[in-house]
Amino acid sequence: MALSELTFGPPLDGSSVYLDTSDSLSVFSEFGDSGVDLRDITLTDVETVSMGQASLLQSMQINAGTTLTGLTTISGTLNGSSVDDRILINGDRDFSGVTFTNIDTIGLQDGSTGQQTIAASASTAFGITEIQNFTSGSGSAADIFDYTSALTAGDGTPVSAGTGSSNQLELTTVTAGSGAVTAISGNSSGVVEFEESDLSLLSIDLSSATAAAILDGVETLLESRDSGNQLTGSSAQVTQGGTDTDMLLVFFEGSNDSVIVRYQETGTSSNDTAADYNEELSVVAILDGVGSIVDGNFI
Repeated sequence: MALSELTFGPPLDGSSVYLDTSDSLSVFSEFGDSGVDLRDITLTDVETVSMGQASLLQSMQINAGTTLTGLTTISGTLNGSSVDDRILINGDRDFSGVTFTNIDTIGLQDGSTGQQTIAASASTAFGITEIQNFTSGSGSAADIFDYTSALTAGDGTPVSAGTGSSNQLELTTVTAGSGAVTAISGNSSGVVEFEESDLSLLSIDLSSATAAAILDGVETLLESRDSGNQLTGSSAQVTQGGTDTDMLLVFFEGSNDSVIVRYQETGTSSNDTAADYNEELSVVAILDGVGSIVDGNFI
């Protein structure tokens, strides 16, 4: 079955669409509505789902009853030169292995009614798509970011891949000061939060900056030997992890937003010195409106 385009209106309760071949699906709203409702819809072996209207902001709704088997890409369409399409999620969602293109935001919609989990892997590419309405903290409605790929901590400790209650990650929180010098090299958990980092001091706004600008700012914080550096508070930079380190690092833009960055240490294979973080950093996810994270928000 060769499929290039389907149009969905609001689904009936329990309705499903089954597709028996790998292909791309373009979804359009009906009657000029800007919303595409895929709640409780099943798409089997569809690799790419695209919102194809260019003249308006489009929203794609999915919930725990939406099944997207074989999905590798979700894409929006530029509205002129603006990226404004969005994904609205009820319930938990695993985006492991999915790439997002021209999607402005992913909104968690359950609010104070319940906890939501959004999962991603090393092959997920959110890019600069922001995750909105993520509730941090330790309350019953606090949300969870679930990283489903294995890591290697800065001291060489392997951290097994897991999801849900299996092999949960442990977040290590580091404050400004001398302890930040070995925050990566001495780490055994695979995930470090630089609690007092502030990318806004480098004029970086996570809601509008490019991925390149964000990573330049993170690299500046990690490598700075300025005695005024808010990470180490000394003339020493943050010491790199051992070769083959593969960690997640969390940085903040004041109390406004946060960014999760993947750090992969290559030694000197791609840098002039091992202390150089250039080309070893990539954006994993941007959490809009999240100015602090606790261990319970990471698994």
